[in-house]
Order: sequence, then structure tokens, then C-alpha cells
Amino acid sequence: MIIEPSTIPAFAVTTMAILVAPGPDMMFMIGTGMSAGRRGAVAAAFGVTAGVTIYVVGSAVGLAALLERMPRLLDIVRLLGAAYLVRLAWTAWQGNGSTTPDSPVDSPGLAGIFRRGFMVNITNPKVAIFIAAFIPHFVRPDLGNTTAQFLIFAFSFQLMGLLVDLLVGTMAGSARRLFIGRPNAASTLDRVAAGVYVSIAAWLIVEQVA
Repeated sequence: MIIEPSTIPAFAVTTMAILVAPGPDMMFMIGTGMSAGRRGAVAAAFGVTAGVTIYVVGSAVGLAALLERMPRLLDIVRLLGAAYLVRLAWTAWQGNGSTTPDSPVDSPGLAGIFRRGFMVNITNPKVAIFIAAFIPHFVRPDLGNTTAQFLIFAFSFQLMGLLVDLLVGTMAGSARRLFIGRPNAASTLDRVAAGVYVSIAAWLIVEQVA
């Protein structure tokens, strides 16, 4: 058996505790759900997951170790991510002020929202380093094929992350419906989204400095 069954409960509990802790992905999902509705949140969640896929596969082939040996590259990628988020914030702040419950405030389309989720995640290389540091705790060399074990746990982590993102994003999208139709609701949601994006950018910069 590739996976030791006794490790599954500990993995599941630890993973869920990590995923529900406030962080950039959760903030992004809340901001997207508030600004783009439930359909937009679903697109964003799959975009975030696509970004995680790159880092899962990359970690399995040594990308995380490479990134750790190249701190300047890490800094550059994080700064690019922060700059991208500031751009998203500016776009949201300039929202057109008219929206429907499930239409994006700044109308990037579902494909555009998917790309946003992908970019927000792929420009946070700490994801790869975290995966490479966390998953090996559950890999048993004595069971053989450690790469397969790593990928099974990593993709399980990714799947659980997708479910949490979908839940958080769609809940934010549902909360959004409470505001639609009220005076200045769309512009308020624009500014909420802009504030969230700026907060994530600040988070990335603080992590870089720390």
C-alpha cells in the first residue's frame, strides 16, 4: 500500500486547520466573491487551484529547493505578485458602479477571473516552499515510491484547498446579494474588493521583508 492509512486522519485535520486560517488565498476569495458573485468565485477558485498545480508538480521535481537557493528570484516574483494585485485594486476601484447579483463588478469575464486566481497564486512562490516543507512529514520512505506518496498527499491538499475556496468564495458571493439593489452598492463592493487586493499585496510585501 502506497499510503499508510493511519496517517490520513492526521493529514486531513492538519490540512484543514491550515486551509481555514486567514491568508492571501482566503482574502482573495472573499474579495472576488464580493465583487464578482458566486460564479466569479467559482472561476477564481479553479484559477487558484491551477496555480497550486504548478507548484505541486514543481515541488515534486525540486522547484521548491531551487527557489530556496535563489532568494532574489523569490523577492522578484513576490514583488510582481504585489504589483499585479495593486493593478487589480485599481481596476476594482474604478468599477462602473452598475452590477447584477452574479455579474462581475469590473466585468473581466469568468476567464479573466480564472486568470486572476491563477496569477495571484503563481506569484506567491511561498506556496511551493510550504508544500515541499509540509507534505514530506506524511511520506513514509519504507513504503516505497516516495514521489507517488508526495503527489497523492499534495493533490489531496490541493483538492481540500479547492473545496475551502469554493465555500468561502460562494458564501461571499451570497453575502454580495444582500447589497445589490441598494444605493451605491456596486461602488461599495468595488471598494471592498480594492481594499482586499491591496491588503494581499501588503501581506506579500511584509512576508518578503520579514
